[in-house]
Amino acid sequence: MSHKIKILGEDQYSQLLSSESNIGYEKISLFVSSLLPNLFYSASDRILNSKEIRYLYIPPEDLPAKYSTGFFNKSYYKRFELAPKEIAVEENLFIPILAENSIIGGFLGSPHDIVKFDRSELLKKYNLGEYFSHLSEIGEQTIRTKSLASSLLDKISSEKSFDSFLCLLPEWIVETIGGGSAAFYHGSGDTFVLRKAAGGINDFETTPQALEGEAAQSYAGLINEDILYSPLTVVPEYTTALNYAPLVRYTIGGTVDENFDYLLTGQIPDVNSYETAQFLEELKQILAKLSFRHFSPVSNWRQLFRSLEKMTDAKCSQQSLADYLFSILNESIIINHISISRFYPLENRMQIEGLVSSGKNSLLQKNITFPISGTWFEAVIDTGQSRFDELTASNLDNKISSLLFKEGVRSNLILPIQTGNAIYGFLNIGSPLTGNYLNKYQVELDTIVRFLSNQHEKLLNRHKIELLSEQLEQLHNKFSSIENIRTLGELAGGVFHDLNNVIGAILGRSQLILQKTESKAGDVFIDKIIKDARLIETSALDSGEILKRLRQLAKSDRKGIKETIDLQRLIDDSIEMIQPRWERLVQRVGLKINLEKEPVENITISAEPSELREVFTNLLLNALDAMPDGGKLSIIGRRMEQAVQISLVDTGTGIPADLLEKVFTPFFTTKGEHGTGLGLPLCKKIIEDHGGSLTVNSVVGKGTSFVIMLPIIDMADSQKKQRNVSSKNNLNLKIIIAEDSLDLQTTMYELLTAQGYKVAKASSGEEVLKLCGRERFNLLITDLGLPGISGLELAKHIKSIDKNIKIILTSGWDIHESKAELREQGVDSYIPKPFRTADMQAAIQNLFVS
Repeated sequence: MSHKIKILGEDQYSQLLSSESNIGYEKISLFVSSLLPNLFYSASDRILNSKEIRYLYIPPEDLPAKYSTGFFNKSYYKRFELAPKEIAVEENLFIPILAENSIIGGFLGSPHDIVKFDRSELLKKYNLGEYFSHLSEIGEQTIRTKSLASSLLDKISSEKSFDSFLCLLPEWIVETIGGGSAAFYHGSGDTFVLRKAAGGINDFETTPQALEGEAAQSYAGLINEDILYSPLTVVPEYTTALNYAPLVRYTIGGTVDENFDYLLTGQIPDVNSYETAQFLEELKQILAKLSFRHFSPVSNWRQLFRSLEKMTDAKCSQQSLADYLFSILNESIIINHISISRFYPLENRMQIEGLVSSGKNSLLQKNITFPISGTWFEAVIDTGQSRFDELTASNLDNKISSLLFKEGVRSNLILPIQTGNAIYGFLNIGSPLTGNYLNKYQVELDTIVRFLSNQHEKLLNRHKIELLSEQLEQLHNKFSSIENIRTLGELAGGVFHDLNNVIGAILGRSQLILQKTESKAGDVFIDKIIKDARLIETSALDSGEILKRLRQLAKSDRKGIKETIDLQRLIDDSIEMIQPRWERLVQRVGLKINLEKEPVENITISAEPSELREVFTNLLLNALDAMPDGGKLSIIGRRMEQAVQISLVDTGTGIPADLLEKVFTPFFTTKGEHGTGLGLPLCKKIIEDHGGSLTVNSVVGKGTSFVIMLPIIDMADSQKKQRNVSSKNNLNLKIIIAEDSLDLQTTMYELLTAQGYKVAKASSGEEVLKLCGRERFNLLITDLGLPGISGLELAKHIKSIDKNIKIILTSGWDIHESKAELREQGVDSYIPKPFRTADMQAAIQNLFVS
């Protein structure tokens, strides 16, 4: 009896289960309704041992009155009566108990016991109101300290939309009912799309991302028939006793303001909980009365724009902007995707720079590049207007739409980010909802995009002002220093020397890295090192060329050093150099200019790279200027017998016949004050200096074609010569390096040592003399500007001691001596800084192999 006393007081228990009447526990059991319709459980078992409860399932057609869960509201506990008809349950009889003509339970016993007691006597022996009060206090898992309406009001006041409010409910429901599961779905056409889920899922229940087909129809039927509870597991179709209660699902749903369908569903942890029943009943009634007017869907635009302005001023990444917009918009608009893309008109492609998706694994990824052709984005570019599309399985006509569909996007809005009349990029917003949902927020989203466009244009203008200020400052510096140009030239000579030493060390180090890593190519990490080293080598060489040009400003007759180069790589470099100008031109006037290439692969020529790059850059820019209405630019390569033909063809306005013959005439231009008339004549002279030709053909209204012919190097001969040189690399020479720049000295030492030479180092002329006094060397490589004894003085002195030693002079200074004058002072070869390993190796081969 102690167990009974713990649950109820002794006097209370005696009143409920009177031993004198022999009613209930021993003879006739009281069964009451559970949450699942037509399922009843033993009240006595609930009181005595809540872990072992007997259940009765009675099909609805066998019940004499309507079943209702409304009895859980205590206002129903006022009038009870017995149904006039018994129901056979195996060998027993069940007499239903009615409250307001709704079945809330019944008495179960043998036919003998049921008939023995008068029906009215059964009700008198059981004080049902008090019984239900005691049952509701047993085994409840949670106790709400606040009313349900008060709790929901707190949540409504903190949210901006019905959607964001419902997103809060799953976790709150699970916490309140003490377990189970909860999920919020948004209705979208004939589909329910998952927005938020919480709680534990069992083997009988899943939380799919979308409810479609029969599943969606099943839930819609439950909502339409106002069925709050339904079984998850199979229940029998006949009256029977059960040892375990079936699992129960609850379904709350409806339509808000005729355009917002929602579904709240989940599993109930305890089918016998009065508290849960009351909670879900009240929740359903309150939700049915809510409307959009209870929320404030308008965002704080001032705060939004202030935050966006701060982020763009701070040059935050596009990913940061996407993250912020998604978090803000998701408070009032149902979205599951935001991406910010950059448009590249030159290649007619777009690149995703910021992306946020509510899905766990978005199939789209940041920094992925997509071609514009054939996508919805192309239509946005053509019209300059936003575009809305519904995504269905039948209209996925490009890769982007397919990936968005798999991500759960069912409606999509693309908004152009513009600077002036040119499209800079796109803001793409996706929603899981079908229909015209996103279009309802077109005005708000257009406002955000216009703000982003204005911010981008402001940044561009700021950049232009910075450039103009920098150019103005440079011009001022030029004018202020023109009177001291001679002194500046002398000072610059020292700067050139120091910079050439630094560049030489950088160049040597990059070539040393290439020597050590190229044999291990194929490994991803090593290939990245090789690529970076080649970029450093190219940058160092270009820097050296800039210094050479600065030194040669007053000596225009001086020629650059020709070298063996890959023609296609040089063309690609030229295209890359004019790309910023191309993009600015296209964006400013809103044109579409496409580039097509037919590459000239595996063709090498002997040329001065910077001069040829100047030719191609000039011709490409001329082609852009010739297409004010847009068009196509083609670069076509053709290999001839011992030459290569490069055609640059545009579909521009063309050149009239009477002007065509003058295009190569110096100072003739059709560009007015915007042209000098020197570009094409200079291009022609450079090509002819390389042993080639430059011709032009043009038709007014159809376009212009410039054709370049250049001699090519026979790769077989080149490779043969290279093999011959390689076979003679190790000449068993002893070399001494005289270089006061320690970085460059160390780099040269490692490069020459790696080639098999025996190398000694010295930082001054005095050190060289000491070393040469101790041992014999085959070659001296000396810098011109050594401390103490200059390189020329050292060369002359060393040659007076050893006539057989060869001397190579290097210098970052501009020397004025001719080759003959250098030879008279003991110098056998001269290499200007910065130099490549190949230049030094060629000089050594020429001195010793011949």
